[in-house]
Amino acid sequence: MRKIGLWLLVTLLIVTNGMLCCQAQRYGRFPRRMMRSGKQPLLLSLRDWNKILQQKKAPSAQLRPLTNYTRIQTLPPGKIIYPHLPTNVRRTVPARLGAFPVDAPLKAVVFDLDGTLLDSLWAWEHSGSNFVRSQGFEAGDELDEQLVKMSLLDGARLIKERYGLPYELDEIVELTLRPIKNRYLYEIKPMPGIVEVLARLQARGVKMAVATASYKEFAQAALTRLGLADYFEFIITCDEVGIGKTSPKVYEVAAARLGADNTHTLVVEDALHALQTAKQAGFKTAAVEETHSLHQRAQKMQVADYYVLSFEGENTLHK
Repeated sequence: MRKIGLWLLVTLLIVTNGMLCCQAQRYGRFPRRMMRSGKQPLLLSLRDWNKILQQKKAPSAQLRPLTNYTRIQTLPPGKIIYPHLPTNVRRTVPARLGAFPVDAPLKAVVFDLDGTLLDSLWAWEHSGSNFVRSQGFEAGDELDEQLVKMSLLDGARLIKERYGLPYELDEIVELTLRPIKNRYLYEIKPMPGIVEVLARLQARGVKMAVATASYKEFAQAALTRLGLADYFEFIITCDEVGIGKTSPKVYEVAAARLGADNTHTLVVEDALHALQTAKQAGFKTAAVEETHSLHQRAQKMQVADYYVLSFEGENTLHK
């Protein structure tokens, strides 16, 4: 009988202690020497339980919830680390995420076309330098870097004057665009998530337009084929206003036609120089992540009010 009574007493102590351990685990508090070990203790001393009960009555600000019985590091308020960004960029990232265009009070949005609405920058790669080479001249990457900031006619003028070509400006544009046309007619796809974004903006009553340095016929053909054309009031090109996106004129004309002032118009672009132009003119700006400009990511984040990692889901950073 003594042995049975002793075994019952030991069993009762173990069960009671186990229940108390579970309660301590629930509240996330073990004495510090146990947290360092990373193991759940089987038996606790009276002194240990006294510490736990004191912590329960007056929780310490130094203790944090436990994961696998170890302390976890907490970030300061307002700080978020995005593990998918490079380490050298994380410090520049704003602390809030949301679905584009987040909570911006907008009357109008002006979208760029290539690299913003459409995944189409690949179609233009080396188009200018390739045309120059087809005419028997050498041309490097610096020519393409200059042309990307110009309207089509300004780019044709640069090529004509630099290489002394016998063609008219319209002919140079046509010959340069000839290999690109079919890509807009049959191949180019929209940026992932952009259809949902346009539908959401339309439902909010936000007016939208396209401002592009591309050829208007190509823009209209691609947007119509993809079912996006009806979301926009109009398409305006840099050639129509007479200057490229180193000037804010194309954005200002678009905003005026949409009936909005600069401060209530959001310009959505993937190119750094275009974002800088729009920002200096007083527009709200959203920079779109694009593989061709990843090397400018930190600069784009600094300039823009919003940074669109993706149009899908809640992947827009805002300051």
